[in-house]
Amino acid sequence: MTVLDTVSGRIIDTDNHEYVPAHMWVEQFGEASKPIAEFFVHEHDPNGLSSYTAPVYEDEGPVSKELIEKGWGTNRPPVGAVAPGAINMRRRVKVMDTYGVDQTFIFAGGPGVIGYMFIQLSPERVGQLMGGLNMTQEQLLECGRSLLAGYNDWCIETAKISPRLRPVAFIDTTDLDRAIAEIDRVAANGIRAVSMPHGMPPGGISPGHPDADPLWDAFVRHDLPVLFHAGGDHGILNSSAWSDYGHSNGVGRALDSPEGVLDPWTWSLMHLGAQTTLSAMIYGGVFERFPTLRLGCIEVSAHWVGPMAENLRNVGLQFRRLTGHLTLTPEEYIQRNVRVSGFVWEPIDAYFDRFPWLQDVLVYGSDYPHYEGGQDPSAQFAEQLARFGPEVLEKFFVTNAQLLMP
Repeated sequence: MTVLDTVSGRIIDTDNHEYVPAHMWVEQFGEASKPIAEFFVHEHDPNGLSSYTAPVYEDEGPVSKELIEKGWGTNRPPVGAVAPGAINMRRRVKVMDTYGVDQTFIFAGGPGVIGYMFIQLSPERVGQLMGGLNMTQEQLLECGRSLLAGYNDWCIETAKISPRLRPVAFIDTTDLDRAIAEIDRVAANGIRAVSMPHGMPPGGISPGHPDADPLWDAFVRHDLPVLFHAGGDHGILNSSAWSDYGHSNGVGRALDSPEGVLDPWTWSLMHLGAQTTLSAMIYGGVFERFPTLRLGCIEVSAHWVGPMAENLRNVGLQFRRLTGHLTLTPEEYIQRNVRVSGFVWEPIDAYFDRFPWLQDVLVYGSDYPHYEGGQDPSAQFAEQLARFGPEVLEKFFVTNAQLLMP
């Protein structure tokens, strides 16, 4: 019996993705995706690790743990569109069974990610990431909204497959009235989790300000967790100058992962949007006014959570006149209202050593079928955390995430 066997069959995976290739986008996500699909079909590297243009029409590979991890006569596991269950969500349930997963969130892999990008970025930044695609700011916003609408419709249909699948609808928060209307729509159609950009103020308002409360109220009213995910933070580093620091990642195209650029600078800062938004929410009293609001920070790393809370508490003590409305410490708000997933290569055990309260906060996410999720991440996490005993493993793989997936 392995350490992982104690939770097998009950694991909650907070991070899965669809990976429909671009030549199938119109079929699955609607006509609005056609121009962007054509762009990727002509421009994207079909041999990239996370290619949008893999020449497949169905994920026909057998659902076998050994084959998923080792591939078919290759030196790396199948990722992207060729992975079992990447296209057909009915087969994704079989993959979950193979890994002992009971429930999972399904995040966007194509049009949803691109739509999210378009509503956050300037034409100049989009041009840097997707050379050859020229749009005005108005065109980007219109196209982004159309892509998100088509993706959310896909989520609504996918949610009907199995209650174990929880596709995550993406919400455009550039306009709060529009955002609330879309939250109402997807919730009425069976969606049980939504994501919003965390690198830009919703509706141009600080997320901690009472004027943004109608947005938080909509999530609470529908009992929906709101999720911050990689790719939702583009706005906070909108300038193309930040990433041009003199070293190429060598891949060729900048957009070489569905959520963005695969380079050390980008990945070392991918938590900034979540940290900035969450800090404003805590200091602004959002969790005081909405004590049942549930928030997940998924695939944005976990190293920052403990130090952020420590810093918020220390700084807050110097501004008691401006923080007197808060009845809990930042750590206590996070323990009660927030869950965070880390990467398999992070020293999660070291985080627990330094900040034991994080044992109630961090959750498991595999990132399947993305390359950066690694090989057999559940086993790797279990091995790393085994020294803390079965109670901590139960929290990490099962009970902590029940806040987001009751």
